Amino acid sequence: MILAILLAINLTTGREVSPIASSGNDAIPNDKTIGVLWDYTHGLYCPGPCYSLEARYTQLVSILNGQGYTFTTTTAGVNNIDLSPFRIIVLCLGSAWNSAYTAAEADSLVSFVNRGGSLLVLSDNTSCPNGNLNPVLSRFNMTAGVGGAGDCFTSTTANPIYTPIFSGVSQACGVATGAISASSPSEVIAWTSGTPLMAGRCESNKGGVLLIGDINHWENDFIGNGDNIRFMINVFNWLAWPPCLPTDAAESPGLRPSLCVSPNPFRDIVSLGLPAGADGALLYNPAGLPVARLFAGENDLRELPDGVYFIKYGDQIRRLVKVK
Repeated sequence: MILAILLAINLTTGREVSPIASSGNDAIPNDKTIGVLWDYTHGLYCPGPCYSLEARYTQLVSILNGQGYTFTTTTAGVNNIDLSPFRIIVLCLGSAWNSAYTAAEADSLVSFVNRGGSLLVLSDNTSCPNGNLNPVLSRFNMTAGVGGAGDCFTSTTANPIYTPIFSGVSQACGVATGAISASSPSEVIAWTSGTPLMAGRCESNKGGVLLIGDINHWENDFIGNGDNIRFMINVFNWLAWPPCLPTDAAESPGLRPSLCVSPNPFRDIVSLGLPAGADGALLYNPAGLPVARLFAGENDLRELPDGVYFIKYGDQIRRLVKVK
């Protein structure tokens, strides 16, 4: 049995809640903590079945419900509701077809990301009204609908912050995908023949942001193609717990001082603080496999691959990121 370990964060307080243990190869979130808000405020595109969770994305909902996600929709505007119950907000162009996001809505979404929530934006090709999304995307140095592109990813980033998104994915294809652009601190993370199709942003102590240049990867007619389901699960798992959050610096000053880790992210050496008499803590990879035992003081981890790990001691867990 493989033990997959996750830690949940209350987005309002920033405090950790109980760790989750489950069997299987995926880091599966808890349905009581991983709430997803899908925004309908700016109008559904309805050429036949609407681009709604109830019509075109029913398989997405079913699969992700089984992975521990719960979905809520709104037409009230993200600036008019309490966003704290949600870990992920989805802006899909097919569900934002008739009007553009406002500056007030963009402000609310930036605040949501700044306090630890994650944002998924699904755009499309240049014949679609991508400008409706760009008032939000511009706040994250991203742009949608900048040109034509192919349907499938042909190459992906080597940045370990984003590589878990593409784990086990050999083919992910949309339909009439649109090109996107991104500039620092955002970056392009997937291409087709050199044309950018996907971008990410992962700043320290903030939630993650992902932009994908198509709304059809996970639509009912295409979700079963290639590795689109694996890609979808990876995306939502990454957003539920992005490597940029948390670090010890993001925690409340008085929160569980018995387990301290620094620096985080790290390159070679990690310093671990443990209670007196503790015999060490276990380090796990994202699949839940133990890869090292850590001890109080300095630990040399330069031989480990770059990527995301979890330190577990008793009922406490810390996210740890190794970078180049």
